[in-house]
Amino acid sequence: KFEVRKDKMPPKMKILSVLAIIFLACQSVLWAQPTTNHSSLNERRRNWEQASAWTTADGIPAKTGQKKNITINGFIIETGDLNYSNDVNITVETGDTLVIDGNITLNNNSNFIVGTNAVLIIRGNLVASQNFTIQSSSKIIIGGSATTQNNTDIINSGNLYVFGTE
Repeated sequence: KFEVRKDKMPPKMKILSVLAIIFLACQSVLWAQPTTNHSSLNERRRNWEQASAWTTADGIPAKTGQKKNITINGFIIETGDLNYSNDVNITVETGDTLVIDGNITLNNNSNFIVGTNAVLIIRGNLVASQNFTIQSSSKIIIGGSATTQNNTDIINSGNLYVFGTE
């Protein structure tokens, strides 16, 4: 006769095991958030919120969040604030324009790259901190204040205009 021995796990161990599994599952979901890629149409003038402005499957980039690569081709206008928490890269391609009719906040390992003969206009304030880099060989115009903190690098061989406080 063959018997399978079934050891019973104490109730406290069962609860701890279930909690450990839930904790690990939550951690993997939080840390595994994928980077989304967004690219606007070339040689077109569009608003940020228009689905027809963007070519990629990820669609219209959210105005908040993290882990995004946003590439501006053509002329894009954002009417409102952008607030990104970490790992966001915004590139305005050569000869193209991004107008932000509001404020922008970029934190934690984010980059703003403005290509040759490109234009970045921020009609509000720019707030940048924690390992933030702006690279520009063109024109950056900030209508409000520019606030930078903690390892912010501005590498500029073009023109940078700040009409508020620096």
